[in-house]
Amino acid sequence: MSRWNDTIVLLSAPESYQDEAGAWHEGTRTETEVFCNPRTLGLTQAASVVDLGLRVSAQVQVRACDYADQDQARYHGQEVEVTYVSGGGEYRYLTLARKVGDDTEGTDGI
Repeated sequence: MSRWNDTIVLLSAPESYQDEAGAWHEGTRTETEVFCNPRTLGLTQAASVVDLGLRVSAQVQVRACDYADQDQARYHGQEVEVTYVSGGGEYRYLTLARKVGDDTEGTDGI
């Protein structure tokens, strides 16, 4: 049974724009807070992105209608990368990872 008692902030990539003078500027990224279900990670999933310099920190389930291919998120106050997306139909499972050298892990152990 799904509880939907946690949240994740999905972060879109900033949109670049050009001003009247022709200079390019990086816009702001959109932040969308959605409900999610935390999932248990398997050992294989946790080891899958080590070669990329990332440490898998969590996996969450979100509704497909809430997820628009964002590749970054904020979960439990930590900036993370969405490294793998699975699932179909109504739900998506997002595997979240942080850089190995990132020592800003919170006390909640994500």
